[in-house]
Amino acid sequence: EVAISHDPNFRRLLNPGDFNVDIAVSDLQSGSNTVVLTATSNAAATTTQSVTINYTPGAVGFAAQTIDWTGGTPDVVAQPIDGRWTAGAGGVRTADPGYDRLLGIGDVSWTDYEVTVPVTVNSFVAQPGPNSGDPAVGMLLRWNGHNTTLGTTQPLQGFVPDGVNPTPLGGYPLFRNNNFELRDHYALVQTQMYLPISLGVTYMMKARVQTLGDGSTVYSTKTWVAGQAEPAAYQLTFTAGTSDNQPPAGAIVLLAHEADVTFGNVTISPLS
Repeated sequence: EVAISHDPNFRRLLNPGDFNVDIAVSDLQSGSNTVVLTATSNAAATTTQSVTINYTPGAVGFAAQTIDWTGGTPDVVAQPIDGRWTAGAGGVRTADPGYDRLLGIGDVSWTDYEVTVPVTVNSFVAQPGPNSGDPAVGMLLRWNGHNTTLGTTQPLQGFVPDGVNPTPLGGYPLFRNNNFELRDHYALVQTQMYLPISLGVTYMMKARVQTLGDGSTVYSTKTWVAGQAEPAAYQLTFTAGTSDNQPPAGAIVLLAHEADVTFGNVTISPLS
């Protein structure tokens, strides 16, 4: 039995009554698992709801693929990590914009890959709390899940590498503050270029992560307006050394932070 937080915490929980449950795969058995959620009112009345989680051990296949949102069910082809998402022919969209609305794709075993996604920022939203920072839209590469650097309450909130906890993510490209940025880990801006974002305009975002023979990791990214020619070279790149606590593998996460965003179909290409 695990107690979980509820109501706004200015990070993962946005609205009154919100809650989120982090369940480690090591706590699941192969096949069907039943999770019982119990809510207790101020008057000590309880309500329970059972949820079935079907778990198949092993890594998700790592092959060239396109994530198509036309089926209208984002939780079938992706993993909603935070926030509610709606999907359809136009792409997948944040249904309730707020702090770090995250949608995961793939598996934590995925190593080197290139990923391309159309991104349309519909609007930016007001920042509701002291932790919000500036609105940002992009992708997280080599995602491994939140860690305990900000405590062990449920849901976990930490995503800062400390050399002890698992590193939650590697590099990530962002549209932020009229710039296109490529960051390493949590808050270190490695490189950026001036690029004011026009609301309602679809941009293509391509990112690449690859580990070199010496153990260092190269992150690269570029962006262009959909329908225009793709730049021949990557516009932003940096190399993370072997002492940088880089995760050796991880999933892809679509990020909409304090923004109403539509992401188009996602194309993923493993690197040999």
